[in-house]
Amino acid sequence: AGAGKSAPPKGKSGAPGKAPPKGAGPPKAAPSAAPAAAGMAAVFADITKGDVTTGLKKVTADMQTHKNTDLRAGATVVAKSGAAAPARGAAAAKARGPPKCCVERGNWVVENYDKPSEMLTLDEVNMKQLVYVSFCRNATIKISGKIKSVTLDTCEKVNVVVHDVVSSVELVNCERCQVQTTGVVPTFAIDKSNGVQVYLSEASKDAVFTTSKSSEMNVNIPVGDEMAETPIPEQFVSRFVNGKLQTTVSELYSG
Repeated sequence: AGAGKSAPPKGKSGAPGKAPPKGAGPPKAAPSAAPAAAGMAAVFADITKGDVTTGLKKVTADMQTHKNTDLRAGATVVAKSGAAAPARGAAAAKARGPPKCCVERGNWVVENYDKPSEMLTLDEVNMKQLVYVSFCRNATIKISGKIKSVTLDTCEKVNVVVHDVVSSVELVNCERCQVQTTGVVPTFAIDKSNGVQVYLSEASKDAVFTTSKSSEMNVNIPVGDEMAETPIPEQFVSRFVNGKLQTTVSELYSG
């Protein structure tokens, strides 16, 4: 063996290591972040330079909706997801068919009246009949005589005048409705309604009110020659006393 030749490198076990294949260059280094950084620098350079509109396509007059009637006719407005919902009462009270005021299956049905030209009067009633008023707006209904019960369902700005009621007057899903009694009405039930005004006669001053999920309710009772208005509480305070939950009317309604 000549002194000028070096021995091949040995592995960990002492065996000669493999020589790199012919023609293979040195191992490649891992790609650096320099090109990406350079690319971002170029983007920021374009943004900060004087004219950022260079290269943008020009919008001609025929492409503008307010100038092109064909585009405007076919344009569609998309509602935003956060847009406010329509008022419950106004939408719900919309008529769903032709007006009707008649006796069906032994009971009175009044529905789909919107701004009738005159007051609706129900004269031929009896104490075994129910009166069901629904989907009416801006109407006044007078019920003469003695009836079993009255229900207003999904009405807006409806005024009802009743004489004697055996059971109750009920309002459900109503907006800004009024009920006036001229005789005896023992019970009122108000559910999911807003802006309800009740005017009691002297004979109905002991009426009982049951309310739920409603607001802006007022009861007017006769005091001498005038009517005194009293709000029905909407706010309550609950607390545990000796392990039992007790609920009282908020102090806002005291006095």
